[in-house]
Amino acid sequence: MSTRLLLPLILLSWLTTAGASPSDDSPSGAKDRMIEAKVEKALSRMLLQDKLAELQGIRPNDLVENGKVSLEKCRALMPHGIGQLCQFTSSLHFTPEQVRAMVNDIQHYLVTETPARIPAIFHEEMITGFPSPGCTLYPQHIGMGCSWNPDLIEEAARHTAETSRNLGGTLSLSPMVDLTRTPAWGRNEEGFGEDPLLTSRLALAFVKGLQGDDLSKGVAATTKHFAGYGGSYGSEGEFMDEYLMPHEAAIRLGDLSCVMPNYGVFRNMPSSGSKELLTGILRGYLGFRGLTVSDYGAIHKMIAHHSASDDLDAGVKALNAGLDVELSKGTCFPLLPQAVKEGLVSMNRVDEAVRRSLTLKARLGLLDEHPLFCTGGLPDHDSPEYRKSAYE
Repeated sequence: MSTRLLLPLILLSWLTTAGASPSDDSPSGAKDRMIEAKVEKALSRMLLQDKLAELQGIRPNDLVENGKVSLEKCRALMPHGIGQLCQFTSSLHFTPEQVRAMVNDIQHYLVTETPARIPAIFHEEMITGFPSPGCTLYPQHIGMGCSWNPDLIEEAARHTAETSRNLGGTLSLSPMVDLTRTPAWGRNEEGFGEDPLLTSRLALAFVKGLQGDDLSKGVAATTKHFAGYGGSYGSEGEFMDEYLMPHEAAIRLGDLSCVMPNYGVFRNMPSSGSKELLTGILRGYLGFRGLTVSDYGAIHKMIAHHSASDDLDAGVKALNAGLDVELSKGTCFPLLPQAVKEGLVSMNRVDEAVRRSLTLKARLGLLDEHPLFCTGGLPDHDSPEYRKSAYE
């Protein structure tokens, strides 16, 4: 049967059955043990400040001077390393050659000068292709949704991942899987449509295209915004069965790497600080085992929601709720040493978040003995093959 056709009964049966865990003596079990060993080795080198740096991001603008990476700024702003580089191409007007040089220079600093010697994840949104001059542009998700063609969407995402890896990007803050059911919402173009089944099927294709069969050669995908963002659901059943479905499909069927909670509120608590949402539903009900990353500035916004008294309180509530990484920069998480000292946050919870970040880095190949940060030479990022996919 053609994969152009949606298969409601098969998909629904997939959504109700978690994938089997690999046995210890299987090839995947052996790979998991290797990844765990790399993670524990990296963690053993880290002090508290190194660990908290792993749970934060920074924009490359802060590290670049006159078109080149400034070692002085790296040493001043990332003395203990950093978890992620945020919007590393769309923040700057760099040529592909400049982007690759910047990535390699920053990674070289991180693995040679910082105490823990851990490279960073470089991320972009990638919702319409890789966002850099000279790269093929694909339709917004709403345009992709009009195709009803998961094969074509998977192909476009695979092309995006190839470009991203070539330029040093290893994490995509997409696909956006919010159901677009509120006509006045300002972000409707970023979603695949109003139907949960269509959104689930196309989101799964997008995730598979980005991540591929081997994440060490692919790009980690992130579903957002968890959950029910931009819409109003009339019942608990509608939320659980429809608004969660795209996330669930990506988690259970696509080995999803990351989830990003939204700026909104879940049962009177900002999503970024809701333990019921991020631990109970996401990790308990849906069985998610990957990394959670904040939307930009979302933890600090808990103060505006009157759910946190200050940045320290917001950081404590977010981390304890199950949010692992603060993006796009550390505003609340840098204050956590005081929270650890006062017993507001346990070191076990800090280590849990750090392990999740390091595990993703290990799966991406960033913790290999000799990691390759930018793959291959400098190909045509707007090739005839890519253009043909975009045209179709």
